[in-house]
Amino acid sequence: MKTKTIKAVYLTVMMLFLAGSMVAQNQNVGINNTGSSPDPSAMLDVSSTTKGFLPPRMTQVQRNAIVSPAAGLIIWCSNCGINGELQVFNGASWTNISGTVAAAAVPGAPVIGTATAGNGQASVSFTQPTSNGGSAITSYTATSSPGSITGTLNQAGSGTIVVSGLTNGTAYTFTVKATNAIGMGPASSASNSVTPTPTAFLCGSSIAINHVAGVVAPVTKAVTYGTVTNIPGEPTKCWITRNLGASQQATIVSDATEASAGWYWQFNRKQGYKHDGTTRTPNTTWTTSINESSDWITANDPCNIELGTTWHIPTYTEWYNVNSIGGWTNWNGEWSSGLKLHVAGLLNYSGGSLTNRGTSGLYWSSTQLDATTGWELGFSSGGSLVDKNYKTFGYSARCVRD
Repeated sequence: MKTKTIKAVYLTVMMLFLAGSMVAQNQNVGINNTGSSPDPSAMLDVSSTTKGFLPPRMTQVQRNAIVSPAAGLIIWCSNCGINGELQVFNGASWTNISGTVAAAAVPGAPVIGTATAGNGQASVSFTQPTSNGGSAITSYTATSSPGSITGTLNQAGSGTIVVSGLTNGTAYTFTVKATNAIGMGPASSASNSVTPTPTAFLCGSSIAINHVAGVVAPVTKAVTYGTVTNIPGEPTKCWITRNLGASQQATIVSDATEASAGWYWQFNRKQGYKHDGTTRTPNTTWTTSINESSDWITANDPCNIELGTTWHIPTYTEWYNVNSIGGWTNWNGEWSSGLKLHVAGLLNYSGGSLTNRGTSGLYWSSTQLDATTGWELGFSSGGSLVDKNYKTFGYSARCVRD
């Protein structure tokens, strides 16, 4: 009885299959060939007006792992080309169903190495992925967590990517992705956590600052400031060699470009102003009256806020010493000094309009004379002195570090 039961089940299954299929005498198979035999030229003849043929689906890596594929083998490569490709093995290589050589895929995931912390940055090493997707890798991108701050390395092989703009004291991990002509591949595993820390500053080194538009910087820009020491009158101090906010070092003492001028500040105010010769940014209502008995406080000092807590606007004494001991009698003294001071002009006290760019240089000190006036270094082709003026003027800032 048991054997008969098994045979009955087998016959039932076969009947159900043959209800929608037909096997011809030459052993070709038809599926859903209602009212007709399978075509004699086909081993398998499938008929449908609502469904299609679905070949095996796999990634390029899985396709490449097929051992000795037969010529004519068909698969769907899910990550080949842009949206996947129907491909056939032609006996020598995989080709798209059109006959063209199979399109490349995105690269595999790189192997993450070590991450080494620096001052506001980290160096992330990696090894190239085992598969480039069939197309040469053009670049690698490292991304931080937190922050999604990126660094890029434009090369094909293994290497090290520097990710800058990190916050000292914050712990970061990193992943790396490879990119080829098709696109960016998957991410590597995450690196071990590293924490950037500041390094000891040596005057003469450059300072890279990412200024962000807000209550101090009028616009967003990245500036690299040079530094210099041994200035006569204040030989132990460290100074930046261009104006705060300047995109470049002035080229001559009468340089009248906005890129060399940098930004302007009213006395004891942290908001800086850019002036391109036509428009002041921010173009807010200008403060026309300042009446307060106070030197420039640290909380409002743009040098302290933008460059770091060791930097400040020069005091009256510091400007007086470099002007006097340096023997500055006109703009030649300022320009020939290591500070390379030039005549960046000013913003007028009554409305903030640009005045005398290319003819006069005015630089605030942090020391007031009285409630309405402060001390400044002023110079032109005809003279140089530390003088007083209304706090509502907008003057340049040149930062110093003790």
